Amino acid sequence: MAESSTRFDPLKPAGFVLLLTGWFLVLAALALLTKPAARGAFVAAGLGVESLGLVLVVRSHIAPKPDSMRQEHARPEYIREERN
Repeated sequence: MAESSTRFDPLKPAGFVLLLTGWFLVLAALALLTKPAARGAFVAAGLGVESLGLVLVVRSHIAPKPDSMRQEHARPEYIREERN
């Protein structure tokens, strides 16, 4: 019930940190590197870090389905059959 609203989800801050880290990596590559190949590699790496952060942020904001929550805490079939 109220457990899910008070539970700390570490994916949210990790996603935002990755978004900022990727952005700073891109800016640093553009400012510090002069060779186009190195600059392009670091920009691509920064965009990859940003996309990973974006995926984490989006996944942390998606509400879990009620069916998956019930199945997560449900007993396996063989335990339920033994008790009956």
